[in-house]
Amino acid sequence: LLELREEFGTGSSGFWDNTWWLEEDFAKDKAPKGIYEIDIEKKLTILTYEEQKSKLEKGWDFPHPAVLAEAILVHHKETNERLLENWYSRTFLVDSDGDRVDVGFFDSVGLSVVSDQDGNHDDNLGVASARKSEGKLETRELEPVKNLSLESAVEIVKEAGYKIYKEI
Repeated sequence: LLELREEFGTGSSGFWDNTWWLEEDFAKDKAPKGIYEIDIEKKLTILTYEEQKSKLEKGWDFPHPAVLAEAILVHHKETNERLLENWYSRTFLVDSDGDRVDVGFFDSVGLSVVSDQDGNHDDNLGVASARKSEGKLETRELEPVKNLSLESAVEIVKEAGYKIYKEI
């Protein structure tokens, strides 16, 4: 999360400017390298952490806070759309007090990082579940094109039915 805060900064297109978490160990924790699929749908609200955990689909888990934050911020940078605008997702990491780290409420003041107790349950505390892809993504050679901008190349690839992922 600290690296993402450096990259995206604070404010409307970055993180909410709170500092409580900057010295926390979870802020320095790096997600395992790989490609992640994130189900961004708001679900499993009004449940405790343990209740949410028991209801996650097989193969899915709570996201790493850095994976979720990067997905939200990159998506906003590319589309100007705000994901998790009015709710938090629990993650699988805890702060130094043992409280669960939550990421979300990405509104005009920025993406928020907060913590809550596992027993808390309300309608704006859900799960954006994640799973790591073990396989390689299919790749395809494209004919070289001179003077093609990155944005144009991305559009060509998307129009061909491919998704673009950033490996972290």
